[in-house]
Amino acid sequence: MDSLKFQRLVYKNYLTYDHADADAGEIDFGHAMFEGICPFCQSQFKQYTHDPSLDFYKKQEEIMRRRLHLCNSCGWWQLNLEREFAGGGQKRVAFWWELYHAILVHVDISSDNVLLEDLKTNLARRWDDRKYINAQKAEDLVAGILKEHYRCDVHRVTANANSADGGIDLFLAEDNGKIHSAVQVKRRIDRDVESVKEVRNFVGALLLEGFERGIFVTTATRFSTPAQKVPKNPNLAKYKLELELIDGEMLLELLKYSISSSGLSLPVSIDCSTSWLCNDDRKTYSTLDLLFPSK
Repeated sequence: MDSLKFQRLVYKNYLTYDHADADAGEIDFGHAMFEGICPFCQSQFKQYTHDPSLDFYKKQEEIMRRRLHLCNSCGWWQLNLEREFAGGGQKRVAFWWELYHAILVHVDISSDNVLLEDLKTNLARRWDDRKYINAQKAEDLVAGILKEHYRCDVHRVTANANSADGGIDLFLAEDNGKIHSAVQVKRRIDRDVESVKEVRNFVGALLLEGFERGIFVTTATRFSTPAQKVPKNPNLAKYKLELELIDGEMLLELLKYSISSSGLSLPVSIDCSTSWLCNDDRKTYSTLDLLFPSK
């Protein structure tokens, strides 16, 4: 496998600069904001301004202005923060600015050793890459997302995703250790629709193992129409069986929620919900929308 094909730039953290760094000549990529060109991929920046009508920051006699320069191609960004201080009601005004820029690292998303957090960050931005991750990492990804979403413990049926598991990959357990859901994970490489056959097979596995609740997760974009009808089949109620289906689109939304709720590393002056006004289309976006745009 050609590892270069699966190399991706992934956001890790950010660096901070202020007046002292500028005076010392220690600001990296200072030309990027001036030229409007991404230093990583040479794409043109888009510029965004914090929308004061939605979330205006004003504290006593301090006003904060924020401008974001974002590369939509690779995700690199620079944030310019200006603070204006009025001098105790006097006309004199003092300014202080800070500059932040993203730290991106190269990651092989097909590697067995890729960190789960790097994988999540990349997939939230490039969801099509899900077909390149191996089966083990797909299970790790789903386990992490479900643990965050249901706020529960997650246990594996087998240590190896390629081992025989009887149609069940994961267990969701309560604090007391009681299992309340069995999970099947299907990683799809070239299939966009999950068939009803696989869902029915999972229902059979639940009945054989005596579980009352199951969650079928697929990386395929959607379930077929017959598959979507299975959870509402009245025969499931006879066995007191509940079935939940999570397709690729829903999994992506859960992934983005997991990233936002787990504390994405951002400058203290912004968060995932901070609103930004695009200088081009004049539309408003959240930080999460910009860093992880929907296709």
